[in-house]
Amino acid sequence: MAQKKTDTRACTRVISDLIKANEKKRIYLLYGEESYLVQQNKNNLMKYLTSDMMDDMNVNRYQGPDVNVEQMIEMAETLPFFADYRVILVENSGWFAEGNSVLEEYLKKMSDSTIFVFVEQKVDGRKTIVSAVKELGVAVNYLYQEEEILLAWIKKKANDAGLSITPGIAKLLIGRVGNQMQRLSMELEKVISYCLGKSEITAKDLDDICTDTIEDRIFEMVEAVSLKNRKRVMSLYKDLLLLKEAPAKILAIINTEYARMLSIKSMADKGMNEAAIASALSMAPFMVSKRMPTVRKYQLNDIKNCLNKGIQADYSYKAGKITDRMAIEILLVELTE
Repeated sequence: MAQKKTDTRACTRVISDLIKANEKKRIYLLYGEESYLVQQNKNNLMKYLTSDMMDDMNVNRYQGPDVNVEQMIEMAETLPFFADYRVILVENSGWFAEGNSVLEEYLKKMSDSTIFVFVEQKVDGRKTIVSAVKELGVAVNYLYQEEEILLAWIKKKANDAGLSITPGIAKLLIGRVGNQMQRLSMELEKVISYCLGKSEITAKDLDDICTDTIEDRIFEMVEAVSLKNRKRVMSLYKDLLLLKEAPAKILAIINTEYARMLSIKSMADKGMNEAAIASALSMAPFMVSKRMPTVRKYQLNDIKNCLNKGIQADYSYKAGKITDRMAIEILLVELTE
């Protein structure tokens, strides 16, 4: 995913800074690709906004694209019961991606005794409803975090559990798990539990505990292909079948991997460094660093040939000439010849 040029630390502090300042906005819009931060800040915000309420009488929650906006507005116009304001939480409505003229008009004259908290997966910043929110409140876009922030976050979580972790081991964890904080948190919690009674987290601990994703295993397959190690390739493939992964899905991810490697190789051959490549391809830097040793084993035309074979296999399967399983198995044999 994209590692956008912005101050991601500033984004993560917006809600916490408002809470510390005891400053309440009329509207909050929380969204973005890093769902872990979206949910964490939603929970902190709701706890703050409702901390003085005796019960949930003045809190209304709505979920999903089928929310009736007129009914929600009617509730927003209802005066709070023995409280300064009513809190309305709306999650995954889709209104900020597709637009909602009814809500947009209401926001211009909304009740002073209502606070809206909108939590969305997708937001189109070009929609005028987003501009309306920014005029009355705050909209925070939570992006995937830069590696240095993740390293500090991992270190703190480990230290809080009484464990030390070196930057190298923390980088290894990110390389294996990815930069999505929800998955990082889940895997790190498993590692921490496994390491209770120890003083530090080691590479062996990660090997023992961390679960490889399908993408990890397929990247291992591509690495094995670069070495023409057919035995290892087929072993990894059989593991994926045992995990009930569909052959068509495996084929699609292999093609995505070769397309990604082709772009990295092309840019590297032009003298671009890893950071510049990551930025140009909207990839996290660790994803480029992880692939560079394998990319260097190939000539540019070799990667093109692998991708072309994968595309042809995909076409043969989708045209009904062969099954998806036959397509991927023929491809793996051809790639390791």
